[in-house]
Amino acid sequence: MKPLLEIQLHTQLDASASCQRARQIAVICGFDKQDQTRLAATVSELARSATDRSFPGSVTFFLASQEQPPQLVVEVLDNAWRSIKWQQSEQENKGAFEAGMIAARKFTPDVTVDECGQTRGIRLRKARPVQVPPRDALDIVDAVSRLGSLSGSMAISEALQRNRTLQAQKQDMSLANSELHAQAEQLLSADRRKDEFLAVLSHELRGPLSAVSMAAGMLTQGACDSARAAHLGQLIARQTAQMSRIVEDLLDVSRIVRNEVAIEQRELDLRAVVHAAVEQVAPAAAQRKHALEVCLPPAPVAIAGDRTRLIQVLANLLGNAIRYTPEGGSIVVTLADDPALPQVQLSVSDNGIGISAELLPKLFDLFTQARRSTDSRNSGLGLGLALVKTLVDAHGGSVTASSPGAGQGSRFDVTLPRA
Repeated sequence: MKPLLEIQLHTQLDASASCQRARQIAVICGFDKQDQTRLAATVSELARSATDRSFPGSVTFFLASQEQPPQLVVEVLDNAWRSIKWQQSEQENKGAFEAGMIAARKFTPDVTVDECGQTRGIRLRKARPVQVPPRDALDIVDAVSRLGSLSGSMAISEALQRNRTLQAQKQDMSLANSELHAQAEQLLSADRRKDEFLAVLSHELRGPLSAVSMAAGMLTQGACDSARAAHLGQLIARQTAQMSRIVEDLLDVSRIVRNEVAIEQRELDLRAVVHAAVEQVAPAAAQRKHALEVCLPPAPVAIAGDRTRLIQVLANLLGNAIRYTPEGGSIVVTLADDPALPQVQLSVSDNGIGISAELLPKLFDLFTQARRSTDSRNSGLGLGLALVKTLVDAHGGSVTASSPGAGQGSRFDVTLPRA
């Protein structure tokens, strides 16, 4: 009985090649897909346990054509199963051998194992299926011989291709895993920012509520003269206005989350927006002794937008500059109008404490609050810049922030399209 094909088992590439050839020979012999898989699994596991550079095993395929019907015979020789190297990886080799034997007995009950010295031989036989069309033995030998001419470099090439495919799949899984980790970290970060926001919100509301409660208590006691009562009334009005602003910011956040920010587009002069916003923040700037400079072009700057919302944008930027610039600092508002450009640029710059490089990329995210001051009055809710970005985006513009670093001030640039 001459061998159809023999493969020496020096490396795991040879084991992979023998697995491929086992499946191909099973196809040539007419076995169904289930038996093709069983034979491939048998040869793959047994060949893996028999691979050794110093004492290579072998996989040999025979065709017993004298039998009727002809039988496929597969013999796996392990020449190192009692060597020191085999024993060093006994658990792995034993597992591969046992898996191969399980698959072999599913393929055929005719399985024999012969152990002689350093060599162990496993032989299995199975007749060709009688239901397949008859095929001449010489035809089978010829078909397998063509496989044999490919069993060297071509088999290795196929094994390498399979290895590359597995590596690519591993990289894809690793990338997907990294993306999941990044998403989880983003969710955790958002959750932390939410918790910090709720803590700041509680603090911001506690102050005005305490003041209002104290003033209301004194008024209800009826022991205040008219001047004192007027003072308490003004205190209640101021603190109520502060809480109203907080509530309005929260409502704006709710609209942002639901994507319901309404913009009324009308043609307007952007210089008038600047004047209105500056007038709104002037008392706060004067209280902190800031030099507030406004640079406007002489001619009207026409854009299409919502006047109220644009005043809110500039007032928020100016409020940030006032809050984070020490007393006696300088704040400059500049409106640049170049007729050659399709957009205009509105800038707010200060010589305050600046913005860290770490904070800049996420400065416009909701609930992002920079700890840029130890003064609790300067904490804020971390909503203003998120509102600014949403409103500017809704106008078809863009907003950017820049800062040379800590203690070197900051600059915000708003770009809006012309009318």
